Amino acid sequence: MPPVREPWEYVEARPEGVELVVAQPGDVLFVPEGWWHATWNLDDFVVGVGWESPDDGSSKAWHAGMHAIADGNLPGLEAWRASGAQSGKPKYLTQEMLYLAARAGYPDVLQSLLEWLGPMEDADEDRPYLLGAVAAGAAISGHLKALELLEPFSMRDGCWHPWALHAAALSGQDATVAWLLERGAATAALDSLNEIEWAPSHAFQDGHAWTALHAAAWSGHASVVRRLLAAGADASTTIASGAAEAAVTCRVPRWRPSVEGEGATALHLAARRGHHEVVEALLSGAEGLVDMPDAGQATALHRAASGGHRKAVEALLAAGADREALAGGSWSAWRVAEASGHPELVELLKQ
Repeated sequence: MPPVREPWEYVEARPEGVELVVAQPGDVLFVPEGWWHATWNLDDFVVGVGWESPDDGSSKAWHAGMHAIADGNLPGLEAWRASGAQSGKPKYLTQEMLYLAARAGYPDVLQSLLEWLGPMEDADEDRPYLLGAVAAGAAISGHLKALELLEPFSMRDGCWHPWALHAAALSGQDATVAWLLERGAATAALDSLNEIEWAPSHAFQDGHAWTALHAAAWSGHASVVRRLLAAGADASTTIASGAAEAAVTCRVPRWRPSVEGEGATALHLAARRGHHEVVEALLSGAEGLVDMPDAGQATALHRAASGGHRKAVEALLAAGADREALAGGSWSAWRVAEASGHPELVELLKQ
């Protein structure tokens, strides 16, 4: 049996003997008896037939009401809700139901659910927090009608909950980012994306506080990066999390990069993931970034070198990146490239 990992990890580093299969809607996959397998949804509201769970009011139940929401079937949703009154077992509204309606983009269904939820004056103090994640679901898909409905519910301290802007930036919804900025969404807001269902869990670990600019840079959305910079986003803002480090194991130097290291700027993220257009946008839209180190003293050039991203390396060098800057006390960018298995970059970085 392969080592126990999250399914997404097998995409990045596939163990020997593991096969990856992407099933489209309607596909049937037969797994031979005795085979080990794991599944991973590529979005957050596709569900297989037979996955229904008891209609017991639990937050994770996938019941007839959830099916109606996913299908945009308002009469079906209302019939499901009415069946509870008839049976003496009232139906419960959950955050997942609201999220699904917002994520799928059915404004009439979402409106019905919000009316069920009740007016804001009857709300407890947690409601803006809970509906911040619902608004993020609408923002991820760019459903402005849903966001308009959620606006009265999703404000925190007089402005939009940061998850909505973070989610729109993460998924490259440029028009949605513009809409949120027009309504006062704060580019400087730092927050974790742990509550955003679509966000890749391996990128946004507990305690990582990112800005929307970080999210757009990580995902490679240059147009969103430019819009956020024009709106005043500070490209020098850094992430607070675990540091990158250079380690020595058995006296053999080994470069161990951390994509989301402590002190990483949006430029570090874009460089590490090879988003050269984002690198160029950040360098042209902000000053003093090119040699800014993270907590492990790695610059964006070290990050690009570790990933073998030639175009990002070239963009950084053209902007005057210091080839001799040392990460971890002794790691130049060319040594990082060599240790990371990218000999084609060594000569470029040594010039």
